[in-house]
Amino acid sequence: MSLTPRIDLLNGAENVIINSGMDFFQRSVGPLAIPSTEYVTGYFVADRFSARNEISTAAANGLRSTDVPTAAQAGVTLNASIEVDITTAKAVLASGDTARVKYIVEGYDAARFARKGFRLQFWVKSNKTGLYTLVLNTAAADRVFLTTYTIDAASTWEQKWVDVPAEMTGTWNTTTGEGLVISWNLGAGSASFTTGFDAWKAGGAGVHSSQTNLFDNTANFWRMTGVMLCPGDFSSIDEPLPYFRASRTIQEEFAKCERYCQEVGVVGGNTSPIGFASQQTGTVYRCMVPLHTAMRTTPSVSFTAAGDFALITSTENTITPTSISVVEHRGNGVLLNVGVAAVNGIVGLLRNNATPNLTFSAEL
Repeated sequence: MSLTPRIDLLNGAENVIINSGMDFFQRSVGPLAIPSTEYVTGYFVADRFSARNEISTAAANGLRSTDVPTAAQAGVTLNASIEVDITTAKAVLASGDTARVKYIVEGYDAARFARKGFRLQFWVKSNKTGLYTLVLNTAAADRVFLTTYTIDAASTWEQKWVDVPAEMTGTWNTTTGEGLVISWNLGAGSASFTTGFDAWKAGGAGVHSSQTNLFDNTANFWRMTGVMLCPGDFSSIDEPLPYFRASRTIQEEFAKCERYCQEVGVVGGNTSPIGFASQQTGTVYRCMVPLHTAMRTTPSVSFTAAGDFALITSTENTITPTSISVVEHRGNGVLLNVGVAAVNGIVGLLRNNATPNLTFSAEL
């Protein structure tokens, strides 16, 4: 098919995926071990993309890779991909084993294609050829769409796509919760095997019985970039759509990422101001931390240690915090409780020491 009809169909189209070109890795570029914890606390291989490994005795790292499709292949210049790299192999999977990479579409974004069809496409590369399962389920997991794709050539970038028909009966979250969960399965045992592919059906997730086991050799890797979810019916196009990030500048794309994760205190080195504080009790200061953009919901906060920060008070004292916790989310700011052994000054300035930062997370 020529490019012209594809462009005509793309007029007004939108790519719902945030960080689709893997431009942002706020937490870490890795390599870091992929955990077995739930998605909400799992390791993010890139902003908005999480990974989870529940394969007992096997291990894998998630990291940023600069291996990408060429500009001639993708039609644009891509800078990075996410990579899953097997570090401890397991040749035969137990029945309950499973591993996956996930992306969760927020309800407000899912509202743009809920009850409608859409196309999902992505670039993928692995040395491990074979059949892989792609799982899409609604917020309540009461409806699921299972499909497969095949990595045909080893260590070669390939573009895969699927046209998903409208789903009219399931429960769709169309506000700040989970709208659509997309899972790229990388290995699963027999307990996950199921049937009923390429159509919406009742029930939860599952995988094809011929699902490839990426974890069978420490030489194996899996990379992905250029992810697109375009609302609309593109089923008449029997080839991939031209890749586009979205109708957003790179700054706007980063702001979208910061709706779910923001790091504060990184810029400026060891004396970066974080927020202004005022005495709340004899052992607590209240500190308002400005954010770059409003977050999806009240975030959690993580940091290496409270002692990596300091309060410079109005009495010119430097106090080391004993704890830092979130009180509430107010517009473009987060209110913190900063615990101290004893207050010394009515107001103060919270800053970081060395190079620590506060990471605020409002992931789905």
